[in-house]
Amino acid sequence: MPRTEVPIVPAVLPTITDLPLSLLGRPIFVYDLDRRVFASANPAALRLFGLAAADTGDVGRLMDDSIATRIVLSDYRDRLSVSGGTIDDRWTFFPPVRSMTLDCRLSAVVLEDGRIGLMFEAAEIEAGDREDRRAVEVLHHIRTMVWLYDCGGAAVFRNPAAMAAFGGAQHRFVDRFVDRAEGAALWQASLAGATSGGIYRVATLNGARWHGLDVSPIRDPVTGDLHVLVNERDVTRIKTIEQKLRDRERQLITAQEIGGLGDWRYDPQRRVFEISTSLAAIYELDHLTVHADEVNGLLPEDERGAVRAQFLAAFQTGEVYDLRHRIVTRSGMVRHVAVRGAVFTDEATGEREMIGILRDVSDEVRARERIEHLALHDTVTGLANRAQFVDRLGRAMGGAESCGALILVDLDGFKDINDTRGHAAGDAVLKEIGVRLMRLARAGDVVARLGGDEFALILPDLVERTSLERRTRELLDALSAPILVEGAFVSVGASIGVSRWPEDGQDPESLQRNADLALYSAKGEGGEVAHFFSRAMRLAVEERRRLLDDLRHAIERRQLDVYFQPLVELEKRRVAGFEALVRWEHPNWGVIPPDSFVPIAESSGLMQPLGAQVLHTALGQIRQWLDEGLEPGTVAVNLGADQLRGEDLVGLIADTLAAFDLPAWRLEIEVTETVTLGRRAAEVVALLERLHDLGVRIVLDDFGTGHASLTHLKRLPVDRLKIDRSFVADIERDASNAAIVKAVLGLGRSLSVSVVAEGVETPAQVRFLRQHGCDVVQGYLFGKPMPREEAGEWLRSMRFAAIAG
Repeated sequence: MPRTEVPIVPAVLPTITDLPLSLLGRPIFVYDLDRRVFASANPAALRLFGLAAADTGDVGRLMDDSIATRIVLSDYRDRLSVSGGTIDDRWTFFPPVRSMTLDCRLSAVVLEDGRIGLMFEAAEIEAGDREDRRAVEVLHHIRTMVWLYDCGGAAVFRNPAAMAAFGGAQHRFVDRFVDRAEGAALWQASLAGATSGGIYRVATLNGARWHGLDVSPIRDPVTGDLHVLVNERDVTRIKTIEQKLRDRERQLITAQEIGGLGDWRYDPQRRVFEISTSLAAIYELDHLTVHADEVNGLLPEDERGAVRAQFLAAFQTGEVYDLRHRIVTRSGMVRHVAVRGAVFTDEATGEREMIGILRDVSDEVRARERIEHLALHDTVTGLANRAQFVDRLGRAMGGAESCGALILVDLDGFKDINDTRGHAAGDAVLKEIGVRLMRLARAGDVVARLGGDEFALILPDLVERTSLERRTRELLDALSAPILVEGAFVSVGASIGVSRWPEDGQDPESLQRNADLALYSAKGEGGEVAHFFSRAMRLAVEERRRLLDDLRHAIERRQLDVYFQPLVELEKRRVAGFEALVRWEHPNWGVIPPDSFVPIAESSGLMQPLGAQVLHTALGQIRQWLDEGLEPGTVAVNLGADQLRGEDLVGLIADTLAAFDLPAWRLEIEVTETVTLGRRAAEVVALLERLHDLGVRIVLDDFGTGHASLTHLKRLPVDRLKIDRSFVADIERDASNAAIVKAVLGLGRSLSVSVVAEGVETPAQVRFLRQHGCDVVQGYLFGKPMPREEAGEWLRSMRFAAIAG
């Protein structure tokens, strides 16, 4: 039966030695909780249990020594030692003869050593209460917490499991809830007659826990009053596991969304797919159960049959389903997916199903396509690049009966645009050139950018000369049209080289090599023309290669010579100086003019060692003439763009001047306008300023033929302007040339720089130049370029007889 607590006024606890237990006829015994033995038992108790006095210490045979029993008895002792009252409860004992359930009244007593024990006054219940006895024992040992509350919310009964979770005799129903409002609502519903429950956060002796509560209103069997019965169990572990599962599920969903993943399960009996939310998002679906027909409808028509056949084959054979294909989402977007699945069989029912994952690989496919495109296409123009060009040319020439033409296109004047306007403008020009080339291409033609300003066209099956000449004229006309760049029109021309297969080459390498020769020939003619390959071009190239080898050896062996052409001051009728001009007398081919070998030196990186030799020879000759008592004036040495990019040009010049003990003003450096233009203009100007600061005189050669503006000219450290011979020719008859020469002479006076006119060959030209204030002249009228010995003789004789007037 349920226990009842009988409150009494607290009093001093009795001592076991003061109690006349042996005189009482009711079974009474005292239990020592700490040692778990009977401290004392009267004869009635010994008779009831069938024990002798010596056996009372064998508690293991009399009382259940479970944790639940210890919890209950410890709670009783704590409460009774404070209150001094009694508690009625029903207990089961296990003496040797038989087990018995007794109604007991428990009170606290003081043991002989001063500790607190529990005194049991027992009465055996009727045999008919056997089920009640079992119920009481079960309540004592089950892990479910059982409570009975009165209508005021106070606990009138709680089993050991409840005692272990919630301490305190004054415990009330609402007090247990972390959220008291939840507890109050549940309590009011129970008092209203509702059976309810749920999972709540409650405060226990072990901290806040999740408990599952079943709450029912019942009548108290003792008083008949309305009470509330609570069955309660700790579900914290389950709740924690559920939360972890939910967290894992959220993490999985997030990971799937990030990775473009979704999972699915196929039920063949219903022909439906159960899909995850992330997979539904990939398909743009708003439901998670999808019929197989709907899935098929989300496949492109050209893949639908193959995908369905492979899926069914994998399901029937049990093989792993692994396939990449496209899908069409609800909005019409095409996506690439990778699908993998496996068949599972239910051992109990034998039913089969397939589960798997789907991954959105659209970004990967696009990235791979982009990489493949970049690997085969030029990033500026979008045309085929060199790698694709080589592959396509090889395939075009691969057939036994194949024929066709290869056209190489090199832009004329592109470098000036790139240097003066910047790379952005250069790229804009390249893009427009690519558009124009594509516009002229036939179906099957290949248009490629090979790099820089070089393009190529592969024209399969086109070898007839007349047709190719018409195509090249169309290309030249299209490419020469002005191009709008950054609000201004610019113009480029083109040089074209053409070779045909199989006659000009039976493999891509030889065909391209011969087209290069034709292109080189076109550029050598001045550009804006198309040349077809011929055998003579091959011979010319071989000759050029031999000439380059010989030139390299001549520089190494110092076999080149320097000629000197005099410069004359008109007013003072004296030598102003000499221009040093390199000459090469080939042992087999005789004298080779500079126009034939200087461009070879410039294109092969030989200008720096060649220039250093000319500088050394020229300054050495000036030193020799000075030592001979002659006055040679200055010596002018030409420097090209490659020489101005030398590692230490200033140091070389300074060291050479010092080696011959010459002042810096004796040396003039001649540069053209074009070397001071472009993206490296500031660097070149800074180098010229350093030379000028050293004392070297700077001469701007071929003035008027370049692109220098007055503002540009004004910031250059120029000591002298040199009028190009093309303007001096016919100045007495050509009004345009005369006007240009007069303008340059006036410019020189306004800038306070000397002016030299070159190419002077007639007295009439001398008269014109003197009349308009020209300072210095140079030309065959006064002296042609001469070997150093002849120039020395000229200097000694001072031949001025040819000077008119």
